[in-house]
Amino acid sequence: MSKGSSIAPYRIVGSYEEPPVPYHDGNAPLEVTPTLCKCKLKCIKLISWNVDYPGRRYYRCRNVGMAQDCNHLEWIDPQYNDFLRTLLLDLANAVRKLKRDFAEERQASI
Repeated sequence: MSKGSSIAPYRIVGSYEEPPVPYHDGNAPLEVTPTLCKCKLKCIKLISWNVDYPGRRYYRCRNVGMAQDCNHLEWIDPQYNDFLRTLLLDLANAVRKLKRDFAEERQASI
């Protein structure tokens, strides 16, 4: 971050139980792409919401999380600069906080 920047350092609000927006890209829950993984299967397109790669889309083996997972991962988007990464993290945290506040208000009104 440059000196005099108005951008706050990133921080995680909440936890990883829910992304700020869906992990998938498009209308289908898991968009299948023409890109093939090492298993010779069509990859799924996902969106990363971890601290290092917020908002970056990538192709992943469709067997992710299973024993057959070949661990294929191919980035679609380039690495973002520090400004964009911090901005995306701050926006993601704001969305998570709004969702949490809304859920708490809804629960309190029941």
